[in-house]
Amino acid sequence: MGTVTVHEYAPEVFRFLRQLDGLDEDMFADEWTLPEHRLALELGEGRSMALFLKSKSMDLMCKTIAEDEVKVLLKLLPQYTEHLSRNNNTLLMRFSMLLRIEAGAEVGFILCFGDVFAPCRTLNEKWDLKGRTPKPGKYQHFPKLIQRPYEPNPYLIETPRDTIEIPNLFGLQAERVVVVEAADKDKLATRKDKDLTRLFWLERHERNKLIQALIKDYEFLGKAGMMDYSLLIGVAYNETKLSRSGKLIRSMRMTYPMGSERDADLAEVRPASLPRHGPTPHDFRAGIISLQEQEIYYIGIIDMLTKYTWKKKTANFFKKFLWKPETLSTIPPVEYRKRITKYTKIIFPDVNATDNTAKPNS
Repeated sequence: MGTVTVHEYAPEVFRFLRQLDGLDEDMFADEWTLPEHRLALELGEGRSMALFLKSKSMDLMCKTIAEDEVKVLLKLLPQYTEHLSRNNNTLLMRFSMLLRIEAGAEVGFILCFGDVFAPCRTLNEKWDLKGRTPKPGKYQHFPKLIQRPYEPNPYLIETPRDTIEIPNLFGLQAERVVVVEAADKDKLATRKDKDLTRLFWLERHERNKLIQALIKDYEFLGKAGMMDYSLLIGVAYNETKLSRSGKLIRSMRMTYPMGSERDADLAEVRPASLPRHGPTPHDFRAGIISLQEQEIYYIGIIDMLTKYTWKKKTANFFKKFLWKPETLSTIPPVEYRKRITKYTKIIFPDVNATDNTAKPNS
């Protein structure tokens, strides 16, 4: 068997970043002591064809990255470390280790980082959003992102799922509920801008705090010359709350007796969340509860190592002859920052601003 050489980049810097996340060295090393059946790499959904591996607690993950991304990260590392040190609420990816692995003539790079969805056992929706308008033919209908405040219960979220009747144990009228299936978040399909027809409602103070944190991160990435990054949003439904139709939201797995085999099949059972020592990474780590407590949102900024190089500039030049600029993700960093900032404010609306909208004349 050939020799395998592993080189760790900037070990002291990444150790400091792990400390910011409350991870001590023994804990971090133990996370990657995996049983044989957990060592298989999984192919990601993106175009990069990256391979992924989950840690023991599933709070951390690692993936293969290209050499160009390694160069970008190493150049960005001093500013990135300072940004994380100064901004406890940052939603940027939390990098924890960067490795170069050589096996004979083969060379590969592995990046370790925190999972945005680590605190969540199951998800009902997963969104990867860039704020761009879908290209013609890429969507069946134009997304309706403006919710009218004079509609009935405008801030209650409709979950478009089937309804079923649950017999009442006391002989009363059967209860009609909205059925939603809680999915294994690693197998749940990731939806894009072209699929988005909903908004994410938050209490005003939480919304403003989130927007402020995201804008700081967008500005940091813009100044660093980054583009094509995504706002990742995971949505978990709260089964005890009403949808806009007035029906209870109930997960499919809850229509079976607790502890049954069917219940176990439909939800990924995760180990206990990784214990943390030191400061909490940010206020949003455990998720953000929606305005009417119907949903919990898990949010982060991912895929943030794409630099606006001369190749990207050339691609942008020719693509503008084929598509409108608002449909492209390959655009200058300042324009990208402005667009995703505007888009973020739309999908996380200001409740007070919509309350002030005049009702139509009856």
